[in-house]
Amino acid sequence: MAGDLEKTELVMLTPGDFEEVAQLIERHFLKRNPLNIAANETSAECFGDSFGLRIKSSLESGFCVGAREKTTKKMVGLKLASVGRVDQLCTRDTERLRGKSVGCRILAMINVDAEMFQHVTSVLFLLYVCVHPRYCGRGLARMMVQKVMEMGRDRGIEAMFVQATNTLSARIYTRLGFETVKSLDLSTIADEMGLDLSLIPQEETIIKLMLKR
Repeated sequence: MAGDLEKTELVMLTPGDFEEVAQLIERHFLKRNPLNIAANETSAECFGDSFGLRIKSSLESGFCVGAREKTTKKMVGLKLASVGRVDQLCTRDTERLRGKSVGCRILAMINVDAEMFQHVTSVLFLLYVCVHPRYCGRGLARMMVQKVMEMGRDRGIEAMFVQATNTLSARIYTRLGFETVKSLDLSTIADEMGLDLSLIPQEETIIKLMLKR
């Protein structure tokens, strides 16, 4: 049964929401995201401590939004983001390349670099966006992304970027003014990285690095 969007409300997420956030990401992002499916990394265990650490760091940043049902207070959607300096972001991707997670190593291949953010001090990195299946297709993901973008602008963030790993999120970001600056076709690295692309639709093999200034 489809959920009624009018019966939900957007809320700020805090470190106290960690358990709910982690569960929602594992159930409704990792198990449905094409890159994770192709890499056979659909559980939090595949990422070790880095899974929880990334979520905690994002929740501490003050740029995370969730959607809850007004009556039950159940979390039915979320959008995580974190803020950082350009040099920190580039270092993070170098560390990713050394990691054991196939998905993280692939995302590091389509990373940001300092030239993309000339004369920019602070950057907002848009992370997971996921919605409970009952509320999919109703505009909730876009609402949450827009809210995080508004928060970034209000706090003086100069640029935002995202690594879009599925066509739905890429469409949302395109409609919100993001431009694709890099792309990676998973079919070109499938053998090298041990991906099983037969598990995902052909149109879901493109990963995009998208930027908005």
